[in-house]
Amino acid sequence: MKLLQLRPSSFILPALVIAACVNAFLLVGWRVIDPTNVMWMEGDSATYQLSWEFLRREPHWGFPLTWAGSLGYPIGVNVAYFDSIPLFALAFRLLAPILPEAFQYLGLFLLLSSVLQAYFGYSLFTKLLRGNPWLAALGTIFLLIAPIFTFRALGHFALTAQWLIVASLSFYFDDQRFLDGVRRYLFPFGILLCVSASINPYLTLMVLLITLAASARLLLDRDYSWIQVFWYVTIIFIVMFISLIFFGFLSGGASLSADQYGYFSMNLLSPIDPEAYPSIALKRQSIGAGQYEGYNYLGLGVILLLIVSIFRTSWPRIFLRLSIWPLIGVFIVATGLAASTFVQLGSLTVANPQLPDFLFNALSMFRSSGHLFWPAHYLLIIAAMVLTYNAFSSRAAVVLVSILIFVQIADIQSLRTLVRAKWQTSAMPTPLKGEVWKHIGQKHRHLVVVPAFQCSWSDTPGGKDGFAIFDFLALRQRITVNSYYSGRYGEKSIAFACGDQPSNILADGLMEDTAYVLSPAFLAQFAGSLPAPTKHYCQEVDGFILCARDGVLSGYEAGLIDRVLPPVELGATMAFGPEPSRSLLFPAGWWPNEQWGKWTDALDAELVFRLPAGVTGPVTATMQVSSFVPSPEDSQRIRVSVGGVPTAAWKFVHSDVNDGRYFQIPSSAIGPMGIVVVRFDMPDAHRPATSRGGDSRLLGLAARTLRIDAAP
Repeated sequence: MKLLQLRPSSFILPALVIAACVNAFLLVGWRVIDPTNVMWMEGDSATYQLSWEFLRREPHWGFPLTWAGSLGYPIGVNVAYFDSIPLFALAFRLLAPILPEAFQYLGLFLLLSSVLQAYFGYSLFTKLLRGNPWLAALGTIFLLIAPIFTFRALGHFALTAQWLIVASLSFYFDDQRFLDGVRRYLFPFGILLCVSASINPYLTLMVLLITLAASARLLLDRDYSWIQVFWYVTIIFIVMFISLIFFGFLSGGASLSADQYGYFSMNLLSPIDPEAYPSIALKRQSIGAGQYEGYNYLGLGVILLLIVSIFRTSWPRIFLRLSIWPLIGVFIVATGLAASTFVQLGSLTVANPQLPDFLFNALSMFRSSGHLFWPAHYLLIIAAMVLTYNAFSSRAAVVLVSILIFVQIADIQSLRTLVRAKWQTSAMPTPLKGEVWKHIGQKHRHLVVVPAFQCSWSDTPGGKDGFAIFDFLALRQRITVNSYYSGRYGEKSIAFACGDQPSNILADGLMEDTAYVLSPAFLAQFAGSLPAPTKHYCQEVDGFILCARDGVLSGYEAGLIDRVLPPVELGATMAFGPEPSRSLLFPAGWWPNEQWGKWTDALDAELVFRLPAGVTGPVTATMQVSSFVPSPEDSQRIRVSVGGVPTAAWKFVHSDVNDGRYFQIPSSAIGPMGIVVVRFDMPDAHRPATSRGGDSRLLGLAARTLRIDAAP
């Protein structure tokens, strides 16, 4: 009897917290939440874990506090760029001495995010739906199962902290704090900005938009001095920037990819587009290749609730409320930022404005701009609930929302099933079975992978899993590693790993205290530039080429060069694509294979092949090639050198199509074992895109075939 007399507010919130925990468990399962289980990690989750693991093992604290010197060695990296959730990374680093050897916090973070989503969601709706705690609870469930929250459980764990947006909106509608003055009203926003600046800069920008809206509300809805509001907002800005610096997000040195901005944007149809996760009623829309990052599907339940409530609402009365207008501004700005400079409605390009360079470069910090719609997304869910509350009786509203929650769950079930299935089958890549890997750390202090993952994930040993394979090896062996996968890369680090380090190896050979994992193309370059190593033994182990100190053997494993690079057949035509000839290797500067051949995608590119035994040159190479020359006024110059010796200078004009071009290979340019390294310099290479958001490849040479003939 006493239980029946309890007020709903006394048990609804605890029930919602339990529901949030159940929601997280149903999404990812215990193997992800279990902090001692790290064997489920792959892809993005693996790089988050690796960054924390290397930070955890740093012997000394540096600045920024998120700096790890043994990852990306010898330059080091800032793990804030890895989406490693610096707040948790630093907190658990302090606890590292008492933590188990196998420890991860990603699942715990997801669980906490789900709980806080429920807590602040209920806080928000109890303010907006006064007198109806049941409807507030149902609105909170919509926030808990929001598709944009569920979608991020596929692996982007830092971005599940969407409770920061919900909390900001809850404090925005805190009328008691609003009446108590500027300082009391804005104080929670300062706290939220500090917390968001310790988790993810995208979330920081979103919270900042709502903070500015709250400041505007103070000026519109109360007779507060704009100077007073300005000073408090300035203090909040300063504190936010200090937090961003403290947690490594504004440490400097991060390269920005301006050409990417607009590619990972939001399609304007995204609120009604289920994308690759089938809806029970709505069809997938045609969107841009990178616009999957702008996934913002509302779900059929929310869409129907919006439609039903909109037609029963008295709109003039709503717009008389001054507190609504700053949030309308948030909605417009968030939509504009998410759509970016390449605005599309389905497959239709609506606009492609050219921003000033300074503004475009600043916005390029948020190249995955599709995320930035999230404040607008949550405002649509809130609007659906508030309009329903005002348009229907309490009982009718509860019944309607309850029905549509079941519709919502059924509609997004394919997405939830995919998330669950991924984490039940995912596994850390462990292809290294040979005994030699277990002893790498005994004779070496460093591990160098060439090319490093950050230079070319398609060419690096191990492909898309290469960073995880060799970084986890380095962790287990307590040695440094140069290769890694990050959301942002330091310019100095990229220049060294992709330029200086490979050049130094080709010029000076292998360092005694370092083990090397080389791609076939780089091994061919190395074998063609220097005599066989005398301290290292290069062999194929588990499908990888490992050059390490053996103590007994040195040089190359028998038959290794023949397997990696079979000699060309004189007079035979070798194709560049779709399946390139096994006698051709492409160390750097090439776009992945196409049906007809390969494009270069850089200002310079290299090609490696091997002449048959006994051929000492000179020989003649004939290539079927063309170039990217978009208009009669344009041209492209291609300079060809072999083994560092200039051998040809080609020029392409608009009318040239699939020309046969020639270059000589002098005897002096043929390296050990008949290996030939050809370099193409393309100073006029440029991008097809006439506006941002299009084809951003740096096109120079289009190569189709190659034939090698003995000189007459």
